[in-house]
Amino acid sequence: MNRVFYGTFISHAKNELKNLDYLLIRATNGFLPEKSIDEAIYYLKKTQEHLTQAKKELQTSNTVKVCQNSLQP
Repeated sequence: MNRVFYGTFISHAKNELKNLDYLLIRATNGFLPEKSIDEAIYYLKKTQEHLTQAKKELQTSNTVKVCQNSLQP
């Protein structure tokens, strides 16, 4: 079950990076107004949040596995 949540968070992070990629292409061509900079920062923060959540899910999943393995005879 945790793998599903882990994968979902990674997927969300990838989508945020796609949004950021578009802004960076515009910046390269000289079309990056101040509002777009704020938008790029927003997408970076969202990406960080999703990856942090994925890491927590992965750690929780690993902890559960260790506990389950230690309980088996």
